[in-house]
Amino acid sequence: MIQTMNNSQTNKPNQPTFLYRLGGYYGIPHELIHILAYRIIRKPYSYQWGDYQVISLAYETETQREKLFITLLPFATFMGFGLFFHFLWVISAFFIKIRPEQYFIDGPTWHFSFFIVGSLFIAYASTAHYDLIKAYCLLFRKNKLQYDSPKPHRNSNDKKQQGKHPQTSNGRML
Repeated sequence: MIQTMNNSQTNKPNQPTFLYRLGGYYGIPHELIHILAYRIIRKPYSYQWGDYQVISLAYETETQREKLFITLLPFATFMGFGLFFHFLWVISAFFIKIRPEQYFIDGPTWHFSFFIVGSLFIAYASTAHYDLIKAYCLLFRKNKLQYDSPKPHRNSNDKKQQGKHPQTSNGRML
C-alpha cells in the first residue's frame, strides 16, 4: 500500500528546508560578531544557532550610535581582516627577491595564501550588505524602517477599510 501526502503535510512552516538552514549556518560567523557587539555594549539579545539574525531585546533603549555599532561591526571586522591580509601580500612582495615579471611563475606558494585569505574575508564581508542598507537608513532617513518599528505600518488600505478613500476628504470617489 502506497501512502501519499498532500501539500498541507509536506509544506510544514515550522520545519525549515535544508537550504534555509544551510544559509543560516553560513551566516553564523557574521551573527557571532553581532553578538560580540551586543556584549561589548552590554545589551540583551536573543539568538538561536543557525538563525538569520540576532534579535535585540532592548531595541527601544538603544541609541543611534549603539545601533550603528551593532549593525556595522561585522562588515568592519571582515573587511578589515581582508584588507590587512591584502596589505601583508603587497608588503611582503617587496621583500621577495624575484623580478616582477617572474613573480607569478617563481613566487612562493605561501605568499599567495595572503591574497587568497584576504579575498575570502572580503567576499564574506558581503554578508553584511543588508546591514549596510540598514545603517544607511539609520543615518539618513528620519523615519524608522518598517522592520525596526514595533507598530504596524499604516497604508492606504487601512483608510479604505474605514470607509474613506485616501485621495478625498469626504470619503466619496471623484
